[in-house]
Amino acid sequence: MIAAVAEIFQARLETLRGLVRGDLLECLTGLSPCVLGIDADSQGVSWCLLDGDTLKVESLTRTNRAGEIDAEYDARLASLLKEARARNAGVVLEGIWLASETSTAIRNVQVFRVLAEIQGEIKAAARANGVPVVVVQPTTWHAAVLGFVRGRAELKGASMEVGRMFAGEDLDEHQSDALALALYGIARAFWREGADREAG
Repeated sequence: MIAAVAEIFQARLETLRGLVRGDLLECLTGLSPCVLGIDADSQGVSWCLLDGDTLKVESLTRTNRAGEIDAEYDARLASLLKEARARNAGVVLEGIWLASETSTAIRNVQVFRVLAEIQGEIKAAARANGVPVVVVQPTTWHAAVLGFVRGRAELKGASMEVGRMFAGEDLDEHQSDALALALYGIARAFWREGADREAG
């Protein structure tokens, strides 16, 4: 069953922009496992839960700074991973990508530190709930879902186009990336290959 879904996606990813949401979801209904795509940035977390004909996209702002505890953030992150466990979902988490052409070296270090903290929080919550996590490098899913890997503005635009197509509404860039990660996870069924493995 999983292999059949992966085969459907592999054949269709080449012409992803030509698909309509209903066509794809019809293919997934009754076949697809549940995938939780997560895109984290320095301000928070966006996720997409894709389960057959269910598509849910949300965002969560991370306000904890300098050791402060944000109880709402912690509770919502824990609730998200509990839902993933209840649905027998796997998590596809975007790896850290630092755009050196638009950032100074010092800024990159600061951003890397915050993103590493957030990834650690996500992985810890997943582990506490027995949910497998696969980290996928941005260029890996960019190439598979969008068909190219260069040009930040172009990549963001293409990702938001995919988000609009499947969600039927405008999503922000991080929500769109989370949706694309979920699609990529279903296509490759990486979460079945074990937790915390690096792809790409």
